[in-house]
Amino acid sequence: MVFTCETDENELRADTNFRERLQPEHHLDESPLTKLHDFGLISNMPLDYMHMICLGLMRRLILLWIRSSSGSAVAPKFRRLIYNRTAKLTNTIPLEFHRKPRSLSEIDNWKATEFRFFLLYSGPFVLRHYLPQKYYNNFLLLHIVMRLLAIGNYTDRTIATCKTFITQFLREYESIYGSNEMVYNVHSSKHIVSEPENTNQFMVVMKWFIMYIQANT
Repeated sequence: MVFTCETDENELRADTNFRERLQPEHHLDESPLTKLHDFGLISNMPLDYMHMICLGLMRRLILLWIRSSSGSAVAPKFRRLIYNRTAKLTNTIPLEFHRKPRSLSEIDNWKATEFRFFLLYSGPFVLRHYLPQKYYNNFLLLHIVMRLLAIGNYTDRTIATCKTFITQFLREYESIYGSNEMVYNVHSSKHIVSEPENTNQFMVVMKWFIMYIQANT
């Protein structure tokens, strides 16, 4: 299923609308959570940043650049240069980063933290001059939004900026890569920027905690 910018909903779903089942196609049965009257079935259900953005959207973008057959792939010469840049980063990363990034040639084995590192830190440097300018500028919009959200200290201005930039990112993304690439994970980036308004937190998702426990037991 794809979510084009033209057909996308103008209004986000609200707790009341969900409880009243105003969109019956989104309901298979009544959730037990509806019995919790003070629980927001939309506002209190955080989106999964790890899978939607890191393992979803960021991974999808990289694969479009290095493996796509639709014309969005980088020329082999520049692809090798990008691979080399990511590989050279390994010995320069501070100890504060739990996992050292691997070359893009090993992307099939990348973990969520590696996609996160690429999105928030190394991507703008690695891709500069090698990724076509319109692709690079589009990626920077996503990078800026996620950096602002990751930093915290949310203000109305920060959230408004993120919403403006993510809308621009999605419109450019659809124009560059085509409507068929507007899948759920891509579409969800529009909604994830609203998370701080609901929880005043971002990326504090249980799956990160669970994976950390599993890795250290």
